[in-house]
Amino acid sequence: TGRPGVSTGLASSPWAPLVALGGQRQVLLYNSDTLDLIGVLPYPEGYPCDLKFSRSGKLLLAGGGHGSKSGQVVVWDVTTGERMMTIGDEFDSVLAADMTSDQKYVALGGPGRLVKIFSTKDGSLVRKMKKHTDWVTALEFSPDGKYLATGDRNGGLLVWESESGEEVYTLTGHKSAVTAVSWRDDSNILFSGSEDGSVRMWSMKDGEQAKTWNANAGGVLALRSAHDGRTVTCGRDNRLAIWDANGGKARSVTYTNELPVRVTLTHDGGRLVSSDFAGSVLVWNSADGKLVGELALNPAPLAERIQAAETKIAALAATNQNTVQVAAAKASLERMKLGQAYAVVYRAREELATHLREQEKALADADAARKAGAQAALDLTIARKASPKTKEEKAAVANKIKALSEVIKSSAAQVSAAQASLARLARSLPIERARVEKLTADYERLKSSPPAAASQSAKL
Repeated sequence: TGRPGVSTGLASSPWAPLVALGGQRQVLLYNSDTLDLIGVLPYPEGYPCDLKFSRSGKLLLAGGGHGSKSGQVVVWDVTTGERMMTIGDEFDSVLAADMTSDQKYVALGGPGRLVKIFSTKDGSLVRKMKKHTDWVTALEFSPDGKYLATGDRNGGLLVWESESGEEVYTLTGHKSAVTAVSWRDDSNILFSGSEDGSVRMWSMKDGEQAKTWNANAGGVLALRSAHDGRTVTCGRDNRLAIWDANGGKARSVTYTNELPVRVTLTHDGGRLVSSDFAGSVLVWNSADGKLVGELALNPAPLAERIQAAETKIAALAATNQNTVQVAAAKASLERMKLGQAYAVVYRAREELATHLREQEKALADADAARKAGAQAALDLTIARKASPKTKEEKAAVANKIKALSEVIKSSAAQVSAAQASLARLARSLPIERARVEKLTADYERLKSSPPAAASQSAKL
């Protein structure tokens, strides 16, 4: 299948064995205990650069887009795979994004050097902050939702009040790009990682640096904190490292593949998950640093995975395997089928939305063409009443009449084309609306139907 590309979007659920990976036009969800693929979320906006779970673990946020073209933040319900909202309309890809713990605000940043905060209620822009002097490369709300930390490509690091957008601290110390920020669970300590190779701890009591250490020679590329106060980093020295609450090295893993670009700890801190420039996503035991397995960035199509799951269940049943394994397999199959159903609904909705936009454009084009034709007809009437005297004036009037006649003819053709498009859409849109309604109803019935007894005992 070829090289799958680098995954810079990598996140672990805070409370469940669930890891999210960003790939081309999709986000993959894996069970971090079994390493099974349990869901695929479409991301047609482009490439998801930054992934974060909500503090409750119920929502997943992706910031990304197309470089130099567009950028958005998308939020999904993790349990159903449904897209809950799309935030922002940037002219470049979103490089960093996060949501407050009360799910009231979404913040984003990128090449525009602005930090923007949006309301999740209606998607409106609430405020924007202009202090950064280079690309905004990292941001995260504190767990209590009080603060927003943001870092940039020039080493700038700031802490803002989430509600007001007022600057609280300018944290000075990094000599190169800030690549990551992460909060301790109590919101009293902020960790920051940088291309200068250091990790710094900042106290929110006074904005002073509490501790610093050299984490990765050549540059820290990723940093995450865990519930127990530990942090994990990866960097240009081709190492993954776990650090205790005081910055002491607890575990180091030498990376033998290409340069690691992202790393995270699973919800219980038992495993490390890292991605590299080769497109590999590896899983390690955090206790002993041993490699456990690999997560695919380019998995088989959903239909093939469903067929494989059905074959696996049949094989387990035939060999009288224990009910826990069968339950887990059936639960996984049900989630895949639910995801498949939602993917069909999502595509139908997107097609309908595209055709509705096409209808709006056809109406606007027809209206504009009619107005242009009417104005040209009026100008033509006036031109024909003109009484040119010189040869040059007569030639000018003749040219104007010819040009206006062409405008009238072109406008009529545009109106005709728009009307043909509108007639076609008038026939197809009711059918598409009915299809979307039926698919949505089918999906809702599937979603609300009682799960199989076996799958009720299975965990995500």
